[in-house]
Amino acid sequence: SPKLFRELATLNPGDPTVPVRLAEVTLWSGDPAAAVPLFAALLEKNFHPESDADKLWAGYLDAAAGADKLTREQERLRLNGHK
Repeated sequence: SPKLFRELATLNPGDPTVPVRLAEVTLWSGDPAAAVPLFAALLEKNFHPESDADKLWAGYLDAAAGADKLTREQERLRLNGHK
Protein backbone atom coordinates (compact mmCIF):
# COMPACT_ATOMS: atom_id res chain seq x y z
CA SER A 1 0.00 0.00 0.00
CA PRO A 2 1.17 3.59 -0.55
CA LYS A 3 1.05 4.18 3.20
CA LEU A 4 3.63 1.45 3.80
CA PHE A 5 5.94 2.87 1.14
CA ARG A 6 5.65 6.37 2.64
CA GLU A 7 6.69 4.87 5.98
CA LEU A 8 9.51 2.98 4.29
CA ALA A 9 10.70 6.23 2.68
CA THR A 10 10.85 7.82 6.12
CA LEU A 11 12.77 4.89 7.57
CA ASN A 12 15.13 4.53 4.57
CA PRO A 13 15.59 7.99 3.04
CA GLY A 14 18.77 6.90 1.26
CA ASP A 15 17.15 4.02 -0.65
CA PRO A 16 16.69 5.32 -4.21
CA THR A 17 14.19 2.62 -5.15
CA VAL A 18 11.58 3.60 -2.56
CA PRO A 19 10.33 6.77 -4.34
CA VAL A 20 9.91 4.78 -7.55
CA ARG A 21 7.99 2.05 -5.78
CA LEU A 22 5.84 4.63 -3.97
CA ALA A 23 4.86 6.23 -7.29
CA GLU A 24 4.08 2.84 -8.84
CA VAL A 25 2.07 1.53 -5.89
CA THR A 26 0.13 4.79 -5.69
CA LEU A 27 -0.84 4.43 -9.35
CA TRP A 28 -1.62 0.72 -9.03
CA SER A 29 -3.78 1.35 -5.97
CA GLY A 30 -6.11 3.42 -8.14
CA ASP A 31 -4.98 6.95 -7.30
CA PRO A 32 -3.49 8.32 -10.52
CA ALA A 33 -3.94 11.93 -9.41
CA ALA A 34 -1.66 11.32 -6.43
CA ALA A 35 0.82 9.36 -8.56
CA VAL A 36 1.30 12.16 -11.13
CA PRO A 37 3.36 14.46 -8.87
CA LEU A 38 5.38 11.52 -7.56
CA PHE A 39 6.40 10.43 -11.07
CA ALA A 40 6.87 14.06 -12.17
CA ALA A 41 9.27 14.74 -9.31
CA LEU A 42 11.35 11.70 -10.27
CA LEU A 43 11.44 12.66 -13.94
CA GLU A 44 12.19 16.34 -13.34
CA LYS A 45 15.17 15.41 -11.16
CA ASN A 46 16.38 12.90 -13.75
CA PHE A 47 16.19 10.48 -10.85
CA HIS A 48 16.54 7.05 -12.40
CA PRO A 49 17.95 4.69 -9.76
CA GLU A 50 17.26 1.65 -11.88
CA SER A 51 18.45 3.32 -15.09
CA ASP A 52 14.99 2.74 -16.47
CA ALA A 53 13.66 6.08 -17.62
CA ASP A 54 11.19 4.35 -19.93
CA LYS A 55 9.47 2.75 -16.95
CA LEU A 56 9.16 6.12 -15.19
CA TRP A 57 7.76 7.76 -18.33
CA ALA A 58 5.25 4.94 -18.80
CA GLY A 59 4.11 5.31 -15.20
CA TYR A 60 3.85 9.08 -15.53
CA LEU A 61 1.84 8.86 -18.74
CA ASP A 62 -0.47 6.21 -17.26
CA ALA A 63 -1.03 8.35 -14.18
CA ALA A 64 -1.57 11.51 -16.24
CA ALA A 65 -4.11 9.71 -18.44
CA GLY A 66 -6.05 8.61 -15.37
CA ALA A 67 -5.95 11.91 -13.51
CA ASP A 68 -8.94 14.21 -13.78
CA LYS A 69 -6.78 17.31 -13.95
CA LEU A 70 -3.11 18.22 -14.48
CA THR A 71 -1.30 21.38 -13.50
CA ARG A 72 0.27 23.43 -16.26
CA GLU A 73 3.68 22.07 -15.37
CA GLN A 74 2.44 18.48 -15.35
CA GLU A 75 0.77 19.00 -18.72
CA ARG A 76 3.97 20.51 -20.12
CA LEU A 77 5.93 17.50 -18.88
CA ARG A 78 3.36 15.16 -20.47
CA LEU A 79 3.52 16.99 -23.80
CA ASN A 80 7.31 17.19 -23.90
CA GLY A 81 7.46 13.47 -23.32
CA HIS A 82 10.42 11.21 -23.18
CA LYS A 83 13.39 12.60 -25.06
